[in-house]
Amino acid sequence: MKEIIERLKNTFLKMQTAGGYFVDPVYNIIDPRPTAEICKSFLYLGYENEARKGFDWLLTVQQPNGSWLEVLPDGFVGESGVATSAVGRLLVVAYEKTGKREYLDAALKAGEYMLSIEFSQGYFIKSNGHYADVLNVDAMAAAHLYALYRLTKKKKYIEARDRAIYNVIRYLFKDGALPYAIPVRASPYEWHLNLRDPHYHALTFYFLIMADPEFKNIYLKKVLPKMQGWLEKVLSKKGFDWSEGKHTFSVGINSGYGYAAYILNYLNSPKSKLAVNKLKKIQRADGLFNRFDVLTAGEIFKWIIKELFEFNYISPTNFNLATKLKRTKNYLRRVLDRTKPNLKCSLFYSSQIFDCLTEIST
Repeated sequence: MKEIIERLKNTFLKMQTAGGYFVDPVYNIIDPRPTAEICKSFLYLGYENEARKGFDWLLTVQQPNGSWLEVLPDGFVGESGVATSAVGRLLVVAYEKTGKREYLDAALKAGEYMLSIEFSQGYFIKSNGHYADVLNVDAMAAAHLYALYRLTKKKKYIEARDRAIYNVIRYLFKDGALPYAIPVRASPYEWHLNLRDPHYHALTFYFLIMADPEFKNIYLKKVLPKMQGWLEKVLSKKGFDWSEGKHTFSVGINSGYGYAAYILNYLNSPKSKLAVNKLKKIQRADGLFNRFDVLTAGEIFKWIIKELFEFNYISPTNFNLATKLKRTKNYLRRVLDRTKPNLKCSLFYSSQIFDCLTEIST
């Protein structure tokens, strides 16, 4: 794991701009979240000057209402609960490591923004125009609010955290899988997203741990073995079984291995080395990671069969045939798109892996 971290660190040191931020090498976009994740890792590794440059830049791009913008390759730029909670939590870490009060002030302002977008009990809005109750967003909000509670001991933060944890846990599938969203279609999506996905299961699980590292929340503690069991079930020496990923847009996302590595190490799982070994195999020569894992023909075939014929009796999607065919078409199109060179290297997912692995090593 140290070799993976070292190669990422060396590459990111070269990529950091004079302004302190990072630019995606493929899409040429500047998204605040990767800068926060990379600079938190720099702090952990002893590169405080470089970390401060990035965190200082983040202060300059915080919106007046306390949010940060999410900047995506598809052209979306807008206020985001995802970006705000991710950056806000890591600014708490930056304050703890450096003592710079401005970092805490920004994190607190971001916390007030997050409380303002709690649409209903434990449900935090993903971003402008995206109103599905996406459970990884709730988990990320919980992690940010818990970080603020650690420092301030204010009840409003821990109470909001517990609402968010409960809202995530109550939608857990019987077999332990965490769905992407609740079983209600919401704008802008064409169908509900109450679906399994190894990447989003690991991501949501990771932020639940960040939100309650001692597992004092009774709901989280109770379902922990189930969530761990499903993660271990879909992970082998070859990597994730991507036929278990029911999203057309996230099958094969490589940062899931970073989240899995942290979770399984934290829980002392016998499978803790599998995700790290997979990361070693797929790390690029330049130290970064591609956006997507390589899908096997068998996984693609199994995905299509599982989509067209409903074998899941625990939580059937209940999509009609027309929707299943459209989803299958979207899935195959995305699989084919991955052969294009411009969809390979990813700053966004590489920074998430860096963030996860430096959490293990400290």
